[in-house]
Amino acid sequence: MYNTSSTVTCKGSNMTMSVGKNLLEFLNYNPSASTLSQYNCTGAQLDILGGQRVYSLIVQTTNGICGNTMTTNSTHVTFANIINIPGKNTNGIVAAGNISIQFSCSYNITMQTSLYTVIKPVMTTQNLNSGGIAGDTGTTLAAYTSPTYTQPMQQTQQQDLPIGSTLYFGMSTQFFDPAFVLRVDQCFATPTVDGTGSIKVTLIQGG
Repeated sequence: MYNTSSTVTCKGSNMTMSVGKNLLEFLNYNPSASTLSQYNCTGAQLDILGGQRVYSLIVQTTNGICGNTMTTNSTHVTFANIINIPGKNTNGIVAAGNISIQFSCSYNITMQTSLYTVIKPVMTTQNLNSGGIAGDTGTTLAAYTSPTYTQPMQQTQQQDLPIGSTLYFGMSTQFFDPAFVLRVDQCFATPTVDGTGSIKVTLIQGG
């Protein structure tokens, strides 16, 4: 029995839409000639996914690329597109009409993360996970001793850190669309791992 289901894989920099090969071809479709919403976005690649042969198209998570549309609300950004699967054309005879399947990926645009002591761990990474079709983007918070932000502090350095030293904290994300920037809205230090406690020192407020 063949699998004709479609699968969307969401990453921070791209979306991959995959459609089953075997039964589509049996039903006189040509998935190898699939396009995105903009018909010049072609290049479906044959792949194996879940033990099934599929054709996959990859598109960057950027508004307007290959017909991508973008919608946002207070918590999520969603990129959507359409894959078009043409019918086979045999000697000018098209045996089946085109199939169009819409797909999308949603990403959180807010998050909370912590360094559980001042510098241990000195780096932590968290995904901006989505609801619906799963999408994730690695976002990293790290501590530095230099304003150049080139080398994260090593855990071996923490015991030798003098009282009164200046620490620098940096965040980076793998989210691809240049329309978005990473903004730190609030940053505070606490003496325990409980960020909801009453004792805290505000370092950044309001971004």
